[in-house]
Amino acid sequence: MKHNNELIRMNTRFCIAPVFLLDIYMDMEDNQINLEPDTPYPSKKLCSKTFWSALSNGDKKLAGMCISEIVKYGLINLRAVKGLHEYPKLYELK
Repeated sequence: MKHNNELIRMNTRFCIAPVFLLDIYMDMEDNQINLEPDTPYPSKKLCSKTFWSALSNGDKKLAGMCISEIVKYGLINLRAVKGLHEYPKLYELK
């Protein structure tokens, strides 16, 4: 597989490295076994504690955007759920 090092534009203000997106996806995939059905989770609970705590505050914001996109495009067995407020965004198992 050819590795592309071009940055991915998340929106008009932020770009991320493809490896960052892949790291988040892989950690979320590994962490799914710890999630309960019909339970809403914020982004930080979708990743392992070790992974999330290693991120800077800025990287946590970027990770949240990545998680939103991963779920939006159906790349993982999660769906967005409506919370009382817009943030934090919440997700649950499909």
